[in-house]
Amino acid sequence: MANFSGLWPHAKLVRLVRLRSEKLEDFGHGPPLAEESGDPTFAIVVPCYNYARFLQAAVNSVLSQDVRLKLLIVDDHSSDETERVGRDIAEGDGRVVFIRHRENKGHIHTYNEGIEWAEGELFSILSADDLLAPGALKRAARFMMRDPRLGMMYGRALYFDGDASDEAISTINASDQSKEDNEDDICILDAETFYQMNIDANIVQACSVVTRTSLQKQLGGYCPELPHAGDYEMWLRFAAHALVGYVPRFQVASRMHPRNMSKSYDLANDIRQRLCALDVLSKTCADLLPDSYSALRTRLAKQALHATWRSNAAGNLSEARSLIAMANQLDPTLRSNIISMKCEISHIIGPNIWNKVREIKKYSSSKIFNTDNTP
Repeated sequence: MANFSGLWPHAKLVRLVRLRSEKLEDFGHGPPLAEESGDPTFAIVVPCYNYARFLQAAVNSVLSQDVRLKLLIVDDHSSDETERVGRDIAEGDGRVVFIRHRENKGHIHTYNEGIEWAEGELFSILSADDLLAPGALKRAARFMMRDPRLGMMYGRALYFDGDASDEAISTINASDQSKEDNEDDICILDAETFYQMNIDANIVQACSVVTRTSLQKQLGGYCPELPHAGDYEMWLRFAAHALVGYVPRFQVASRMHPRNMSKSYDLANDIRQRLCALDVLSKTCADLLPDSYSALRTRLAKQALHATWRSNAAGNLSEARSLIAMANQLDPTLRSNIISMKCEISHIIGPNIWNKVREIKKYSSSKIFNTDNTP
């Protein structure tokens, strides 16, 4: 049974986008530049590690797009049939190049290898277990070439379970039947707006992103020290240098299965990685960061403090101590915050006593407010 989800971003954020992006002149970037002529060429990279069973479908979703493109499949030393599948695909289509690593180098190295290889005007990375939506690249080309101030664009993702790829594409086709692409379909975001939209988490589905190749090469590759938050840092880096486009249409279908890479990250590691990403931005884009960069740090600090409760309750005192340290590093002013003080007290007295105190407080509150409405 297929399970579809992923109205991405959420409707609340879409409303925010439309409110903040009605007039391009409001951003201080001036009127749109002249439209670039000609059909652009896409450079698409499909990294693959032990996803042989998904690879053909992912590649087919790219090669069926009605655009000019070159596709690079990078086998990161898989132990399954990825090499055989990848070589067969490349031999059957001149647009496809296949390479295999002699040893596993990790996804960040593979992404950066793809950036170095890329030629043409537009660039994208598609995970080997995901699918491009029909018409996604042509739509991206239309918007990106219309306004050269756009450095990247992204869209909605439809999430589907396991092998329900045909149903996912049918759902996307049904959703798009009554729609036509026009200027009103895309929301143009400045750095201030984009940072605000990402204040709680990275809301951009990576495989829906298309970037301008020239700017991608100028900004460089993904940070090796950010295996989990590399895409988060990359999108914020792009937003600091150029406008970002969001199209509220399905651009990608993302497969959910037990081996999804994102399933291996816990909350503490996610916070740690996003902290590192913000620190990288403060060094590489210091003069370009919007005012909302500070709000990103404060919100992440508060998330770290709230995560301390869970770590402390679970008896993981070292993680709790690390989370408090991260919160203080992100926003030192929070040291006087009541939440920070409670976190430090709970850490000092330990999880057993703290949980007892919380139980007593909860019991007392229920008696005071007489929740069962008895006389």
